[in-house]
Amino acid sequence: MAKYYYTYEGRTLGPVNEDGIMSLILEDKLTTESQVMPAKSPQWVRISELPELMRYLHQSDQRLPASEVDFVTLTEEDPTDPVFFHIPLSRLIVCSLVSAGLYEWYWLYKNWHFLRWVRKDMSFGLSFWRDMANPFRLVNIFNKIALDKELNRAVPYRRNFGMNGTIWLLTWFVSHFLFLIPVQNYINAANAKLGRRYTEASFGHYLALVLGALGWLVLLISLL
Repeated sequence: MAKYYYTYEGRTLGPVNEDGIMSLILEDKLTTESQVMPAKSPQWVRISELPELMRYLHQSDQRLPASEVDFVTLTEEDPTDPVFFHIPLSRLIVCSLVSAGLYEWYWLYKNWHFLRWVRKDMSFGLSFWRDMANPFRLVNIFNKIALDKELNRAVPYRRNFGMNGTIWLLTWFVSHFLFLIPVQNYINAANAKLGRRYTEASFGHYLALVLGALGWLVLLISLL
């Protein structure tokens, strides 16, 4: 099997085989836009530009993340795919209440994931939680939504959501979803104009609801 060197956090590591490359992609340490150097060649090249490696990744028993599939299949984006996290406002509010606010972090993750893997925004890192340790990165998600060209073509934005993100971050335990409402309204209006479907519920959707409901249950038991 071929061997490849790769870089992670400023260090050159490897060599690893094709399975190793797949594992690194699944661990969010590499993407198909990351550069690797074949052991037999002294040249760094993007993974997506290596047909044999991409073919192997596509045919592997493990599945590439959905955000990476387009580099393999070379098909156009599904015109019904939602832009950012598209969810009915009523559902966002209910889920936030049921989950005791945990759902809002899921909301944030889904929008971060869209920016990092669909928009290929390299201002964000490969780890959501590492980015969230920096409040400026968190607020930047709100700014990116307001300035997104695709959303703006459908519905021109009238305000920057950076302040919404800042206040939400500072008052999360008090206000919860209140400052997300204008942002979600804008995302929903643009998606409706573009004819996009709602974002499908993932494991994180149910995990946030279950953990939040358990939290409410523990609080209720402690009060009784």
